[in-house]
Amino acid sequence: MNYEKFKSILLTVLVAISIFLTYSLWTYQPRYETIEDQDSPVKVTVGEKRPEDELASSLIKPFKLLYHQADKTLGTSNQKEIDKVMDDIGTWNVYDFSQVQLSEQDLKEMSKGENRIEIIFPDNVPLSVYNQILNLDSSSVPRADFERIIIDLNDKGLDSSAVFFLPKEADKGLTSVYTARVDQTSVNTFASQYLKKLSLQYTEYMEYPLTEDRTIYLPLAKDEYISYQYFTDLDSIEDYKNALFIDGKSINLSSNGNVDTYISVYNLMTVNKNYNTLSFVYPTEERVEPWPSYQLLTETMKFVNEHGGWTDKNFQYFSINPDQNKVTYRLFVQNLPVFNDQGMAEITETLGNNSVVSKYNRPYFTLDFSSSDFSSSAVSKEKLPSGSSVITMLEDAKSINLDSVQDIVVGYKMTRNPEDSRKLNFEPSWYYKYDGNWIRLDTEQKEDVLNGLE
Repeated sequence: MNYEKFKSILLTVLVAISIFLTYSLWTYQPRYETIEDQDSPVKVTVGEKRPEDELASSLIKPFKLLYHQADKTLGTSNQKEIDKVMDDIGTWNVYDFSQVQLSEQDLKEMSKGENRIEIIFPDNVPLSVYNQILNLDSSSVPRADFERIIIDLNDKGLDSSAVFFLPKEADKGLTSVYTARVDQTSVNTFASQYLKKLSLQYTEYMEYPLTEDRTIYLPLAKDEYISYQYFTDLDSIEDYKNALFIDGKSINLSSNGNVDTYISVYNLMTVNKNYNTLSFVYPTEERVEPWPSYQLLTETMKFVNEHGGWTDKNFQYFSINPDQNKVTYRLFVQNLPVFNDQGMAEITETLGNNSVVSKYNRPYFTLDFSSSDFSSSAVSKEKLPSGSSVITMLEDAKSINLDSVQDIVVGYKMTRNPEDSRKLNFEPSWYYKYDGNWIRLDTEQKEDVLNGLE
């Protein structure tokens, strides 16, 4: 083989190798491993999420049930008893909604009619939301709110009986009331199961007209209530931070005593370690126009659930303010609402633009019922004054205008135990709602004065 022929063969091999390498480079697809960005925000949940179809039934509950007889009214606030009644009523087929206009006199007669059940909620509830709890005919459910449900238990020989849905605020003159029908067989079965029990076990209530168009019912006699103590378990602030902040990369922390403030470009969260409460805001999401009540309630329940914020099962829907786009969920203990001046007993949410919650205030602890049973958590028993005594106290108070009193209930005053910061004390007390604010009535000294005058 001469030199020239060797060069030709070598050149051909090199060209072939070059073509092969070029083809391999063009067609090569490397197999990359997925690399997680460790600095990206990790969306977590604080607690377990509840099934969406159970949100309404677990959070929206009546807090008083009355049974009107010919000569008296009986009632209860026992949640177990109310749940049994609602479970039964939830199986009824409620249909044929219609709107009627009732005068004040007609409204009173309909509300207090003999042999009627009255189910009272803490505030207005949208019918479209409560459709998840009652078996309402969705094709005829109106876009309306109600605070009370009244069921006529009388058998008038018809195929169906009336159910009334009454709003909280009644206009002077005529009031719009929604009525529906339910099969008489269902009502008769309910009456046969419950009426005897209601008559024997429920407490007698007195009627008191707060205003011309608003009547409340209070226990007629003194009743005994129990004071409690419960330990608390703290939720993780880190979990709330990771769950709520939009941008987890640029959060700055500043501390001032027992108050920590977390700030990012979009959000701000303030944590008060004295009271174990937090406040979270989206500053750019405030809204002036009121949202429909059904949207307020639905979105606020959903917002908390999305980050597993319903950590304590004892929170219940308590009030709604469409003018402020605000909804309040309150802690309940032993069937009674709990009040605390530092915001430790309530979750409040304000809905902003695009159905985004712009303000969110809440405690970050749960009551530890597992660490103590009923007997060990009960501290003492206390008799509270009767409803009539409370009315007399309010009438005699020079600083109180009864026209501004909107409601009166028995609740628990929550305070931190001075000897153990892990414990909370719950003291039964009378509360009255005055110009939108719940105020504790100091009954001990005032009742001593009343007893002295008898």
